[in-house]
Amino acid sequence: MIAGRYRPLDVSVRVEPWLNRAVALSHSMGLVSVNKGSVVVLTDEGRKAAEAVAKDSGVLDAEKAFLSEVAPKLTDGFMKTVWRPENLV
Repeated sequence: MIAGRYRPLDVSVRVEPWLNRAVALSHSMGLVSVNKGSVVVLTDEGRKAAEAVAKDSGVLDAEKAFLSEVAPKLTDGFMKTVWRPENLV
């Protein structure tokens, strides 16, 4: 979809089953806050941890490379079409 080869209706988007556990663990460690049950935001401690990971070469390198390429393309508008493709019909 990001490259333009597929339309939102062509793709079935799912959430990684472990995402909720990762959010719960991060919340228990004080790294994120959860607002209204669906909005997850880094806390100051979470930002510090993320910055430490970003600076440490050899840690999550493949993930950092992927996110540095993909994240700038994931705008609010794009994500709304991903999660709500019925609005395009």
